[in-house]
Amino acid sequence: MKQYYIYLHYKPDEILFYIGKGSGKRAYDFTTSRSDWYKSIVRKYGRENITVDVLNCADEADSIYQEQVFILMAKEQGFELCNLTDGGDGLLNPSQKTREKMAKSARGNTSRRGKRASQETLEKMRIASLGNKNALGYKHSPEVIARLKASLRGRTVWNKGLKTGPHSVEHNEKIRLSSLGKHYGNR
Repeated sequence: MKQYYIYLHYKPDEILFYIGKGSGKRAYDFTTSRSDWYKSIVRKYGRENITVDVLNCADEADSIYQEQVFILMAKEQGFELCNLTDGGDGLLNPSQKTREKMAKSARGNTSRRGKRASQETLEKMRIASLGNKNALGYKHSPEVIARLKASLRGRTVWNKGLKTGPHSVEHNEKIRLSSLGKHYGNR
């Protein structure tokens, strides 16, 4: 069973700036599905300087409720949170400011879906994709090669001491016996 919790993120000066709910490693994930405002705060102070408090909850419903309560209390105490909603599941109840931002970004957005590019554009795209874009065939200088060798010297290979050749007859027999009666594929 998943362990749900709410988490609080603090700036280095111990000022609360974000409250969230999650499970697993969500409290320590500073990049995935975060607002630009949140990311700018983390960039400014550095993720290693962000303090994380985790408070366990009984289940997901409890974590949703606790997140909403903590956000409400923090806002009432004057904390400027970078939460875009009042808590709960994502953008179920976005603030008026968030609604205005979403509407503004959607205005004038004309998608190219279903439209064909002109022959001129296709030719420009073809020419742009020609050539070696990823440094394929690039040769390192002798100095760089020496530096790479020096950095790898003394490391143990991941499979040192492990048998990597074909299985013994006894081992193959164990594999055969363990898979007896199991059906693989579409039968």
